[in-house]
Amino acid sequence: MAKKEKTRSSFEKALDSIQCSQLNEIRTLRDNAIMLKECADSLLKKIEEEGIKGRYSINSDVLRYSKTVWRSSYRLGDLKRIEKIIKGER
Repeated sequence: MAKKEKTRSSFEKALDSIQCSQLNEIRTLRDNAIMLKECADSLLKKIEEEGIKGRYSINSDVLRYSKTVWRSSYRLGDLKRIEKIIKGER
């Protein structure tokens, strides 16, 4: 019986660890989604105000934020998949 309790405890620890990772990743996703929106809004405003006369960055932060948003979203999907496997769900 003690072995089953120990195994269950290991599952709980794993699920706690996953939840902690999910919370950290959702914060990263939210923060970077906000920054992406701000960059995109700023770019749209510039396009509307300056059109082709404007000087546009070849190193826009839009790419950096969008990659981080994609990566965080992907990681959250992976963590959810692992969580379901541990819980025995499909």
